[in-house]
This record gives sequence, C-alpha cells and structure tokens, in this order.
Amino acid sequence: MKISLMLESQENLSWDILKRISSKIDETRFHGLFLSDHLFSVKGTSDSFGLPVWPALTAISIWTNNLKFGPLVNSITFRHPAQVAKISSSIQNLSNGRLELGIGAGWYSGEHEMFGVKLPNPEERLNILEEYVQILKGLWEKDDYSFLGSNYQIKSAFMNPKPNPNIPIIVGGMASRTIDIAVKYGDEWNGYYLSHDKLEKKLNLIKDLEVKYDKTINKSIMIPFVIGDSNEIITNHLRKCNLVFANLPTNIVEWQKSGFLGGNPNQILEQIEEYEEMGIQHLILEHLDIDNDLSIDDLNDKVLNKL
Repeated sequence: MKISLMLESQENLSWDILKRISSKIDETRFHGLFLSDHLFSVKGTSDSFGLPVWPALTAISIWTNNLKFGPLVNSITFRHPAQVAKISSSIQNLSNGRLELGIGAGWYSGEHEMFGVKLPNPEERLNILEEYVQILKGLWEKDDYSFLGSNYQIKSAFMNPKPNPNIPIIVGGMASRTIDIAVKYGDEWNGYYLSHDKLEKKLNLIKDLEVKYDKTINKSIMIPFVIGDSNEIITNHLRKCNLVFANLPTNIVEWQKSGFLGGNPNQILEQIEEYEEMGIQHLILEHLDIDNDLSIDDLNDKVLNKL
C-alpha cells in the first residue's frame, strides 16, 4: 500500500509551510505529496491565502529528492492541454521522473464565476476531459501529432523534450463516465470522501471496465485523517480539521463511518488493511492541520514503518 499526503493549496498554505512539510517527508516512507488546484478558498473565505499549484509543484521538485508529487487534481477548465503537457513534461525531467499527474473535470462554480472562467455543464466537461487526456498522451509520446475533437484541434504538433519516463495519469472523479475515462485512458483512478459501501460500487464498476478494455489500472482514494495515542489528541486533531472544513464529522465514530482514516495507530493500521482488501493500492491522506507535524511523525513512525 502506498501512502501519500495531500495539501489543500488554497487554504492558507504558504511557501514556508510547503517547504517544511515536503522536506520533512522526503526521506520517510511516504510515497508522495499532492496539491489541490484552486483559484480561491473552497470555503469561500476571502481572507484565506494559498499557492498556485504548478509553481508549488516546481518548488517541491527542487526541494526534494525522492518524493513523488503532483496535482490532485489539475482542473481542465483552467488550462489548455498543450500548456499542461509542456509544463508537466518539463517538471518530470527536472525532478528525474517523480511527477504523477492528476486530472479532473473541475467543479467549484464560485471560483469560476469570480474570475470569469467558463464552467461548462457536467456532460461538456466530461467530453473535454476525455479529449484532454488523449492529447496529453499524444503530445508526450508522438511527433507530428494531430487530434481532431469537438473541443480541441491539434495540427501536426511537436513537443520536445518529451517526459522521461512517461508520466502516470491519475483521473479523479466519481461519475461513471469519469471512471470509464480513467480506465480507458489513465493509469490510476482516484475517488474522494467515499464511505466503504459507495467505494465498493465504484470498484465493482472499475472491474467491469477493466474487462471491457482488457486493461488494469491502479485505484486510489483521497480521505482526511486524524491520529493520536489518546482521545484528547484525537479530539483536538478533529477540531483542527473542522476549522478548515466545518462540514466534516466532529467525533471519531462518525469520522470512521464516513470511511475516513482515524484513531490510534493500531486502529489506522487495521483501517489501511481494510482498504487494501477492497483493492485500493494508494491512500492519499488530506492533511488539514498543516501546523501539526506530530501527526506526520505518528503516521510515519507508528503506521508506515509497520506496513
């Protein structure tokens, strides 16, 4: 089982905090560090500050030596696929092959309205997503590449240098069509905030699609976590997570029922084993209490080192 951290880059993430966390986990058992892609706080909080995802990922590639990293997920509504193909190829080569590219259809209407960015309807966005992933792979893998789609037309395009090695594509989202795109064109599917029964349905759909396309992909899920050796520490960690997103469960029982990772280290090891038995290969843990380095230490020392 791979275990990564994810930071909400729009919720008061600073350069100093990003450097501290990425440097801290670079020499640990953590697989990677992923960042969200938003123009504004998803809480709608005007005094929140944050970092733009691609400059932040470039910084991680320089500050670290071993850590995998990437956007979770790059929104197709913000950038043309040729831009993302070029940026990601460059960062892949800069980092000696450590980028994992998450792609998603976008969803947060508030930031789109605020900055005048068009947010197509869900069906249109999924049509764009399907073309987007194909264009990324085409530009990375071929010379004199052309693509004629409803949303994008690429004409005899060259993009060099190509990424070395190839960049794995993580397609994030929960719609059935998104999952179809993930299996057909991607390397990994990522879901988020799913209870076990809902996750089981998504994984069963993936199994059927893997048979359809004669292909196997990795499965990952992004969920928040709390950890502690005492009820007091766990309760405090829950409280800090709720300061970031107030809609999260406020007690550990409801937290666990939601499918989120939480409890003492032994409980978390059992929960990870459950996910592994379900067929999840990669857990991406949303780190909301970004000033709490002790939680990172506990995860690494008392959980990851025992896997």
